[in-house]
Amino acid sequence: MKDLSRDHYDSVAMLLHWAIAALILANIPLGAFSEQIEAGLEASAMWLHKSIGLTVLLLSLARLAWRLTHRPPPPVMEGWRGRLAGAVHWAFYALIILVPLTGWMRSSSSGYPLRWFELFDVPKFAIAPKSAEAAAVVTAHEWLAWTMAALIALHVSAALHHGWVRRDGVVRRMWPQAASG
Repeated sequence: MKDLSRDHYDSVAMLLHWAIAALILANIPLGAFSEQIEAGLEASAMWLHKSIGLTVLLLSLARLAWRLTHRPPPPVMEGWRGRLAGAVHWAFYALIILVPLTGWMRSSSSGYPLRWFELFDVPKFAIAPKSAEAAAVVTAHEWLAWTMAALIALHVSAALHHGWVRRDGVVRRMWPQAASG
């Protein structure tokens, strides 16, 4: 069996992958359980959810630019599995941009300020509160976020399958120590 760990992603791709993953995994419960979190804290946790989302958007645009200008390692899977893996990969790119973008649009239709980590104001889109456009953005953000959560579960399951069942080195391609070895 070919040692796939030699065909690894570069350190910038790995850094962006793991930073975005960590921020998204922190942000999912903040968004999904914001009302319960706010009740327990007696303060709004949404400012943190919004700030993390905007950070994910910026990092995702950087990651897409990096991916388009730097060749990734060759694909591992062939046939329908390879096509499925490629489709999931590009679906992630779409979602890591669209979920925070629709969140930004959703925040734009609220009467609350949009501030990045309480450091500066973020410009808002011109979306009227309680409009059909605002309602559509809310629905889109929620559906896209749940789709991303499902895709994360699929991605993690595939990584565990490659790491524990197939033991084929696929997981090590995105693991930071693989770049140094």
